[in-house]
Amino acid sequence: MIYLTQTESPFKIGDIVRVQKKHRTFDKKGLISIYSKKLYKIIVIKGKRYEVDDGSYYYAEQLVKGTDQLPNQSQYQKLVKQNKQQNKTE
Repeated sequence: MIYLTQTESPFKIGDIVRVQKKHRTFDKKGLISIYSKKLYKIIVIKGKRYEVDDGSYYYAEQLVKGTDQLPNQSQYQKLVKQNKQQNKTE
C-alpha cells in the first residue's frame, strides 16, 4: 500500500471533484456509475481527508477529478452491446 504525504497529495484546495457513491447490494455493476453526477469543490485538507463544499469528508481513494462530461445511460448501453458483439465474434 502506498501512503501519501501532504506534499504528494493528488488534490489541492479548490479542485473540482466527484465523490464515490455508496454501493448498494443489487446495483448492476456495469450500468451504474460509481461516482456522483454532482461536482464538488475541495475547501479544506485535514491530514489524509478532504472536506468538500457540502461539509462531508472523503479520502483520496473516494474522489476523482471532476469533468463536465459524464456518460449517460444510453452511452453505457451502447458500450455493453459493443462488448457483447466483440465477445461473440472471438
